[in-house]
Amino acid sequence: MKKIILSTILIAALFSACNKEWKDPNDTMPATKLSIITLLAAPTVYDGAGVNVRGMVWDIVHDDLVYSNDGYIETKSFVVFKVSNQEGNFVNVYTETMDEVQEGDLVEVVGIYRRNFESELRNYTNEIEAKKIRVIKSMKHKYEDS
Repeated sequence: MKKIILSTILIAALFSACNKEWKDPNDTMPATKLSIITLLAAPTVYDGAGVNVRGMVWDIVHDDLVYSNDGYIETKSFVVFKVSNQEGNFVNVYTETMDEVQEGDLVEVVGIYRRNFESELRNYTNEIEAKKIRVIKSMKHKYEDS
């Protein structure tokens, strides 16, 4: 009888341990929460690492990258902008999915920092490849009421 009770408890424990909610890897990326100045002071330390920074959005540029893929011409839309702290220190952010981020918004960016990286399609310098962008304070309606 003790073996049956023990086996039942063990099976119940295993099922409860395995019953975890699935999470999107983009939302669960391990990232170090940093200030922008800390990131800029030690770029080689964080090169290729997951980072999480907060700052103000400015200098938004929407662009398209046209390239050849096995004889086919393909276009990839992307957005690059700067995220700065109050002193004006900034890091560039690259994203292929642009939510409703606008000039002046206060955002939190989670992504992979690259100090200097060259790929076949583009070059990265002092840039975060954003996996997640969260607007903390939007400036969307600030100037519409004036």
